[in-house]
Amino acid sequence: MLDMWGQSYPLVRSLHAIYSSDRSALPSAKSLETIIWSSQNPKFVTGKGLVIYPDIGDKLDIICPKADAGRDYEFYKLYLVKQVQAESCSTVLDPNVLVTCNKPEKDIKFTIKFQEFSPNYMGLEFKRNINYFITYRPTTPTSYI
Repeated sequence: MLDMWGQSYPLVRSLHAIYSSDRSALPSAKSLETIIWSSQNPKFVTGKGLVIYPDIGDKLDIICPKADAGRDYEFYKLYLVKQVQAESCSTVLDPNVLVTCNKPEKDIKFTIKFQEFSPNYMGLEFKRNINYFITYRPTTPTSYI
């Protein structure tokens, strides 16, 4: 499959988070709809990916689904990247691996909390009025040995 940039990948998916600039109202934190990261998910629009509009405090679960009978498991790593990387399907510059999907026997869940400050030194931090992108790279089962 060719993506919108002419890159050839078996699966083309990305997630784009856009934040509201309205600071006048303090929204209550909510759990966003879970995203199943799979080539079978119709919510990923070819050439556009999936765009969400979280607020600071919201949580998002991303699920790498277990293998279905009769279908090959999709091995990949998800990355938090800059816009230029998402547009070029690159994870080379300053890679930030979010989750590795490498367990065909079970679902893997990764939760993102959209927060401006993290108490964990390795935690993710998100600023208002900044767009964030999650992309992936397919891998092979042998790359995890």
